Amino acid sequence: MQAWRTARQVSNFNIFRPWLEKHIDLQKQAADLFGYQQEPYDALLDEYEPGMTTAQLEVLFQQLGKAIVPMLRQVVGASVPLDQSIFSRLYPADKQKEWAQTLAQAVGFDFEAGRLDTCTHAFTETLCSDDVRMTVRCDEKNPLALTYSLMHEVGHGLYEQGLERKHQGTPMGQAVSLGVHESQSRLWENVIGRSLAFWKFALPKFKAIFTGIADDLDEVTVFRCANIVKPSLRRLGSDEITYNLHILLRFELERDLINGHLSVAELPDAWNACMQKYLGLTPPNDAQGVLQDVHWSMYFVGYFPTYVLGNLYAAQIYEAAQRDLPDIEAQVAVGEFHLFREWLREKIHRHGMHYQATELIQLVSGRPPSSDAFLNYLRRKFLNWAPGAAQG
Repeated sequence: MQAWRTARQVSNFNIFRPWLEKHIDLQKQAADLFGYQQEPYDALLDEYEPGMTTAQLEVLFQQLGKAIVPMLRQVVGASVPLDQSIFSRLYPADKQKEWAQTLAQAVGFDFEAGRLDTCTHAFTETLCSDDVRMTVRCDEKNPLALTYSLMHEVGHGLYEQGLERKHQGTPMGQAVSLGVHESQSRLWENVIGRSLAFWKFALPKFKAIFTGIADDLDEVTVFRCANIVKPSLRRLGSDEITYNLHILLRFELERDLINGHLSVAELPDAWNACMQKYLGLTPPNDAQGVLQDVHWSMYFVGYFPTYVLGNLYAAQIYEAAQRDLPDIEAQVAVGEFHLFREWLREKIHRHGMHYQATELIQLVSGRPPSSDAFLNYLRRKFLNWAPGAAQG
């Protein structure tokens, strides 16, 4: 990790290269020791998403990429200028923390069984279901960064608090997979948090905390600012459409590294070629390209795909929730989150690891994992309105 940090600081992949070569070699050995039926990457993927295979991912991701790349061009091409003055003001850090606390309480995070703090990179750490610790990041010029940092982490936190306490310390008291865990964070962050209904509820509370700063904001403008679509070099902070392309890129490269189709020495050029293929961008240096993520310095190979699986699962879960709770958007608009939260606990959280992720999604939604629900969600959201200036 120290080699990665140094390499990133000076934007020189060669400093990290020998360590990554050793790491990939160890991962290949681990895959052989774990065993697999079709290809080595399956063994590594299984650590994070048990039961999922590379072949299944390729089908899901090919369908997704085939639809999203032209969708991105269409959405960006239709974008119109947008008032982005929300980003030109100063939002004090202490007020932002108060805002995060207010949001967490509103959606039902139990502060008797957890806490909230700030840090550079947001994460959630669970000691047990009675001690769930969330952190968020704060940018005084961008209150939406903290808003969605909080909504993401609170999704993880609610999942952990929703696991049944009587099963603590057993598989039934643990989350089924990282993909399902990510589905909970993406549900709250994006499907709920980036909706117009959410800002109908949230904006009055936001204005009450940021009095004199946000008085002139309206819910439609904030909603549109929260959904700007713009291709970028960075995965973190990217929009709901392009985020998935960032993960598809990483999945392809990891798979090829482990299966022996790509050498570590070839990785920077391969990364840049994939960025151009998916996002039409070429990183100007290693720091903004192949070195931007910490995962490979932490021995995480097979982890990245769970981010996209979380988006796909979230869309299927939300479709099922809408069937059972047809007025869910009206509930969100007035800050009534308890029915949806309890629905998630009943359908997802309480099962722990009783089912594998694919079985749980089939049970909840009535269909196996698919990209269909997520693509329908994106079409409804982004093709029916212009989400803001592409240069925003």
